[in-house]
Amino acid sequence: MSQTCPIHRCHLINKCPQCQQLIKWSRPGVAKCQCGFDFRNSLATAATNSQVNFSLYLYGHFGQVECMNAIKAVYKSDNPVFHLRLNQFSRLSGFLGVYVRVNWRYQRCSTLSQSIFTEFDSELEELSRDELVFDFFQDWKNNFKKLLRWHESNLQQRSNQSTTVSSMVDFLVKLSSYFPVRCSISNLLERYLINFLCRQKIDQTEIICPNLAKIRSISLKLKEVQCWLPKMAQVWNEQDLNLARLIIASQEVRYFFPSELYPTGVMILRNPEPQIFRLKLSLCFH
Repeated sequence: MSQTCPIHRCHLINKCPQCQQLIKWSRPGVAKCQCGFDFRNSLATAATNSQVNFSLYLYGHFGQVECMNAIKAVYKSDNPVFHLRLNQFSRLSGFLGVYVRVNWRYQRCSTLSQSIFTEFDSELEELSRDELVFDFFQDWKNNFKKLLRWHESNLQQRSNQSTTVSSMVDFLVKLSSYFPVRCSISNLLERYLINFLCRQKIDQTEIICPNLAKIRSISLKLKEVQCWLPKMAQVWNEQDLNLARLIIASQEVRYFFPSELYPTGVMILRNPEPQIFRLKLSLCFH
């Protein structure tokens, strides 16, 4: 996972500079290739700050406390990336990496002049997916706001309203699911989700709950959902819940935009999964 030494700020090698074969566990010595080349004679290449930062994060996760303290001093200890275990960060990176790189290229081309982005390219293009996503978190508040605005604008240009809404909501709830509900980035994503639905004229939320032979439903104004969810969470032994979690738990999500039949836009959430929606139905209507 680590491609950089954070102590010497240089790249690690994974193949022999002489025979170009991958370095194997079975070799004559720690520093010697099967072809006889001494790895200590390799030329070291300098790593970028972004690569060193990610390497500090990795080494910190594997028990090097001084490395974790060093990166927290750079990123600030309340950065949401430090809420994640390493396997959680890896899954987040797998989901977010493509969006970050495409958005970065878009921002670069729209803001940087031809004379300077050759050098800029050489640094960021060589970052791995994990390094790029980790670097994205250094100024995460501004970067996420830019990313969300770009993604929404891009969808609006390419799709109709229904596809734009479903795609954007799906992106927001998946992204939110990687973080704890009580986390600064979850709050940012939740606010963006509600504001986005309001901009799309979705003002009403209807939650449909199958109850034996009959269907019971709860209709709430979109902004009333935030007041209703904590009551549900309290019944669930203090389980955290927000709108993003409720949407991703629903077995079916539909959107009805304002029309003659629906003067107010409606988001319908049908049958949230039992493990999320297992409180007594009668309590939903208090």
